[in-house]
Order: sequence, then C-alpha cells, then structure tokens
Amino acid sequence: MKFIRDLVKPFTILQYILANLGLSLLILAFFTRGPFISFTEFLFYLSWTFLISFTQWTGAALINHLLDRKIKWKDKPVLRSILGIGILVIYSVTAFLSVKYIMYYLKYGSLPPEGWDFVSTSSFITVAISFNISLIFTAIGFFKAWKKAVAKAEELNTEMMAYRYEALRNQINPHF
Repeated sequence: MKFIRDLVKPFTILQYILANLGLSLLILAFFTRGPFISFTEFLFYLSWTFLISFTQWTGAALINHLLDRKIKWKDKPVLRSILGIGILVIYSVTAFLSVKYIMYYLKYGSLPPEGWDFVSTSSFITVAISFNISLIFTAIGFFKAWKKAVAKAEELNTEMMAYRYEALRNQINPHF
C-alpha cells in the first residue's frame, strides 16, 4: 500500500515504532501525576499512551492520504483544508475516546461509571490537541502540494524555453 510507504518514508518501520514509543513516553511524562506503583502499571500506561500515539499519527496520515487522492489541493484548497481539519478532529476524538474506553475496560473490567462525565473531562483537551494535529497535517499537505506545483511549473517553463530556443534556431538556420 502506497499509504504505508508514504507514512514511514522518512523512517524505517523500527524508527516509526520507536518514534511512537518516544512520543508515548512524552505523553506519559506530561499527563501522569505521580510515581507508578509497579513496573507492570508503568507498562500498562505506556501501552495506553502508545496506542493513543499510534492511532493518532497513523490515522491522521491515512486520512490525509485518502483526502489527497480524492480532493486535490490545487483544485479546491479551501474545501480540502476544511474537510481535512474537520475529519481529522472527528477521527482524533473518536480514536482517543475508543482507546480510553478499551484501556479503562482492560484495567478495571468494566466501563467507567461516570458515563458522559468520563468523556467530557478529557474531550476539551482532546479536541484542542487534535485540532492542532490536524492543522499541522493540513499545513504539511498544503505545502507539499504547493512545492510540487512550483516544481511542475518550473519544469514546464524549462520545456517551453527549450522549445522556443529550438524554434528560434530553426528560424535562423532552416537547413539544419
């Protein structure tokens, strides 16, 4: 799949996993309140943050890949931006809450008793983070498309100059 090659192009698979693990450790350091009771607890929360990191990064890359195939930046940049940001925010919140509920269930054996309060306490932070992630992915996609369009224009300009030179040369010396 081209998507996977594009996703890990700057990395090897191992580097991609290690980058997600590093991001997981940062998330863990930023959002935990105190020391862990045991190494098992640390591993559980590390796997929790790894799943969050992996789903966010991979999902956002997949969504951008699919949107890039369906809606070209050069044709409809405003629509592509709005759809990209909107879909990425919805996906990010859904993926985050899904991982949160699954991991809560694995840890405690039941769904959280608070219900909507469990969702709403982290939804604001989740929306803010996912909005920023979507802005970053949208900006990267836009600038990649812009760079590609500039390179294509330069290539066409070079071809046009070569064609004009050849036409002028044939005009001056028609015998060759």
